[in-house]
Amino acid sequence: MFKAVTSIWCVKDRLDHVVHYVEDEEKTVDAVIDYVNNDNKTNEKKYVTCINCDSFDPCKSMMNTKKFFNDHKQIMAFHGYQSFEPGEVSSEVAHEIGVKLVEELYGNRFEVVVATHVDKNHIHNHFLLNSTSFVDGKRFCNTKKDYQMLRETSDKLCLEYGLSVIKNPKKYTKKVNQYILKSFMNEIKRDIDATVLECARYVEFNAVMHNKGYSFGEINDEPIIYHPYCEEPIYIKSLGNQYHREQIKERLTTKVIPFQNMEQNKYYYQCKDYYRQYRQKKLPQLAGMYVARLVYLNILPQVKQKLSKETRRELKKLDQYTNDIELLAKNKIEDIT
Repeated sequence: MFKAVTSIWCVKDRLDHVVHYVEDEEKTVDAVIDYVNNDNKTNEKKYVTCINCDSFDPCKSMMNTKKFFNDHKQIMAFHGYQSFEPGEVSSEVAHEIGVKLVEELYGNRFEVVVATHVDKNHIHNHFLLNSTSFVDGKRFCNTKKDYQMLRETSDKLCLEYGLSVIKNPKKYTKKVNQYILKSFMNEIKRDIDATVLECARYVEFNAVMHNKGYSFGEINDEPIIYHPYCEEPIYIKSLGNQYHREQIKERLTTKVIPFQNMEQNKYYYQCKDYYRQYRQKKLPQLAGMYVARLVYLNILPQVKQKLSKETRRELKKLDQYTNDIELLAKNKIEDIT
């Protein structure tokens, strides 16, 4: 089992996205029962503390500091992580330790947001550190000495609170990294699953994931994904078979998709079998024309195959006929004289 572990990495993307992630109420709000006043009611408590910055808009505070000192360097901030052994610490104590850690290390020079995430069985702290000092504009560089101080201060505080620490940090470095990466991997899978439900086409899926801060790539022909708040690439194959590109495309085309041009979306079309045959060019001509029209109307995902001029011409005619029929039906026109 893992003891209290720490890590820190640079943030080069939009600062507001990271602030939102760190402060996310779904992660930082915990249910607390008031035992002191003998009140059995459950209250919610949010474990977020802003140090040296505006608690209502910490991002604006940090950006104002950069603007004041004319700091336009690429590294915007540093994102730190402090995790505890499952079941060893309460949300309140974890947050108290996190705040003390940040105050001792950075409190006299930097703006920091400390947030305790309580949505997993292992409670952990995130802290977002502005790379620009509000005192003199000098930058935090995260050297080996800085990380050593982070780890030693974290261990010292944990021991003061009677918590366990790693006795031989070098021996556990690889395991610690994997432990932190696993947390990000779970979030990637949840975001992919949610995006699949939101989208109808793979190009749309890619755009939504990009807007969420994710990026895709390859290393030695192996597909990878980057979590927006983690520099380490994560191999798609480590997420499971259903997260490969082809499997995502299959999940998108398996969904029941409503007709976009039907009133109140009452009618649904199960596209999996017909759409697969259409992609393989195995559908009879009439059925193929019907599916091609759904693709043409962006109801079904686009297929990487060019339609002939004749097919496009027929689709336009079919679309016009459909519009004419809908116009007649809507206006209850039964005869044209």
